[in-house]
Amino acid sequence: MNDEWKIIQEEALRGVEDFRAICIAIQSLSRELASICTFYVPGENGTKIPISEQDAFLYQFRKYLDQAKKAFLIDLGRKGGSFVPDTIEGYLQHLQSDDERTKCLNYVRLCAWRNLKGPILEVLVLLSTLIRLHPLKQVVLRNVFAPDVSIPVNEDGKSRFVWCRPNVTGSKSGMQARPDIVIATSNKKVDSVTIVNVAECKCRSLLDAQDIRREFGKAFDMDVRSYTVLSYYETPQRLKDAAKKLGIDLIDFGLSTSLRQDYLTGQRNLGYDLAETLESVRRSEWFIRTIEHSAIVASDKKQ
Repeated sequence: MNDEWKIIQEEALRGVEDFRAICIAIQSLSRELASICTFYVPGENGTKIPISEQDAFLYQFRKYLDQAKKAFLIDLGRKGGSFVPDTIEGYLQHLQSDDERTKCLNYVRLCAWRNLKGPILEVLVLLSTLIRLHPLKQVVLRNVFAPDVSIPVNEDGKSRFVWCRPNVTGSKSGMQARPDIVIATSNKKVDSVTIVNVAECKCRSLLDAQDIRREFGKAFDMDVRSYTVLSYYETPQRLKDAAKKLGIDLIDFGLSTSLRQDYLTGQRNLGYDLAETLESVRRSEWFIRTIEHSAIVASDKKQ
């Protein structure tokens, strides 16, 4: 097995572990929120599956897996393969060994996981946010992947509303944005007047300076008080430090930290640790503090 395939196989196995750990964390949080929040994901034949159920996200994975299999065959045809069957099963039969078949299956599974990873991480962030903010009324989301309502919460006695991927049209610049998780003061509109906090999920394997500057621009444009970037993969400390100087809280997802095995074995609670971290950076309101300090420094330069 060459190095490229070895990396793919290792990443595929890691993806299986991640999927299981995230699903367990979502189930745990959703059960605790069950008295006030009922969340579903689409199931087979138009059914709705409560996310608190075991294997609730299995249908979604299978859907992405079917898409990955089709994409694999299309790519095979584009590359001019000598044998391009109608199904992945037909292609597997064409391979010479079980090892080759396993590698192929792991590859398409990895492709499926890469596509599902972002949406399912956003679900976990949503629940980790709500578990600390106390929803104020019964909420039902018929598709947690595409929530269409704001969720009223109480944050330190203040009325707030949690939005998932809302369309922001009233930014300072007038440019549109669609942040992942927003906490706002209104259940009617999401703009630079109402937005308080934003959390963005990033599943790219490598973030860089341009990404951080881009997120800073979005945070400034939406006039937030805090802005969190949750990176699925570990980021260099120098990038975290640079982000901090711009008022951005760049944090690594637990499964990509030194605590990974503790989460996989259940020694630590992935959802609760994430909830604690998100609450901590949200309360610090580091972005607005950074902007205010920069304004003071700029004013002093005029004297």
